[in-house]
Amino acid sequence: MSTEDGRPDGAVRTGVSHRRVLVVDDNAFVRISIRNILLDAGADYVEEARDGDEALAKVSGDLPFDLIFCDLQMPGRDGIETLRGLAGFDTQACIVLMSGEDRNILAAAGRLAKSHGLRILGNVTKPIPAEAVREFLAAANAVVHAPRKRPGGTTRISDDDIRRGLAEREFYVDFQPEVGIADGRIWGSEALVRWRHPEHGLVSPMSFIGVAEQSDTIDLLTDFVLGKALEAQTLWRTQGQDIHVAINISAHSMVNLDMPDHLARIVTMLGGSPAAVTLEVTESCLVDDLSAFLDIATRLRLKGFRLAIDDFGTGFATLEQLSRLPVSELKIDREFVAGAPDNERTRAILEASLQLARSLSLTTICEGVETQAEWNLAADLGADCIQGFYIAKPMAAGELVGWFNAWQMT
Repeated sequence: MSTEDGRPDGAVRTGVSHRRVLVVDDNAFVRISIRNILLDAGADYVEEARDGDEALAKVSGDLPFDLIFCDLQMPGRDGIETLRGLAGFDTQACIVLMSGEDRNILAAAGRLAKSHGLRILGNVTKPIPAEAVREFLAAANAVVHAPRKRPGGTTRISDDDIRRGLAEREFYVDFQPEVGIADGRIWGSEALVRWRHPEHGLVSPMSFIGVAEQSDTIDLLTDFVLGKALEAQTLWRTQGQDIHVAINISAHSMVNLDMPDHLARIVTMLGGSPAAVTLEVTESCLVDDLSAFLDIATRLRLKGFRLAIDDFGTGFATLEQLSRLPVSELKIDREFVAGAPDNERTRAILEASLQLARSLSLTTICEGVETQAEWNLAADLGADCIQGFYIAKPMAAGELVGWFNAWQMT
């Protein structure tokens, strides 16, 4: 027997309250097993779906689900097609992907789902341990009502909005430290632009950088960030620290042949030194127009700027292209750092990237380090520098020296 809400008689409600869960799997035994664990763990209502079509039919109902367990390998509409359908319904549910297939397939499916704007809570191989099911339910309870970030953001921003925001001083710059692995000393800091909009609040760069790149507004933003970075360096010098800064340069700016002279004038006017500034460009710049990139990159280096390839591994640069460019640093994307201690394929990519950088005499920075295990692996594989939340979150310029002094004492 069961109660009206689908819970077996005598089950105790613990942990999570008011949670509706959908379990999608063509195997009835798997569905029932997960369902019983969820109900015992405190889920209020659990429904089952035998395939993707039945799952989407249930999701389209009046009452939304908070958590969905979805198998990838199913007859008819498979898990990937089901995820595509869920994105079309704009579901707010947390999603757990499960499969008996290779972990790399699970990871790829997770990345695809995130690109659709879905809330992916995690990936798990079958058979699924009962404890993992309970942990996913508890995690869904913590995040299901959090604001969701969709690709590109949901705030509508125009070029005029950005110009007005710059004029009204709504933009500001935070700095995230970069720390040397060998000695733990501060290596530099990356300047990150922020926008506190009077109506929309804190606007993600994903919502306005793309808009700015469609006009010369991106150049105004670059000038603004460079100016704030140079001001910060002046402040840090009064506090006894010479700290290198890195700023991001848009791919759209790397076809402007006047940019090297323009940036050098700003640095000179503000009393800075190009040698204390690294310009970070994404790997995609190399693919778009290598000839223009080589022209501009060489002139920037001649003027004393350092040059870094940012988000390395996410583009399609060839080894020949990298060997021809006057870059000084390689920043390895977070995607190839996260989970590398436990994922052989990710670790292999990270190790190969670091070996490539060493062969080209490039300084290496691992981005997005969030755990001690990731720090240890980067150190073991020979990375020069670390950046990420494990070190520090982005902070105001006035906080950086104090943070560094405290960091050195730990």
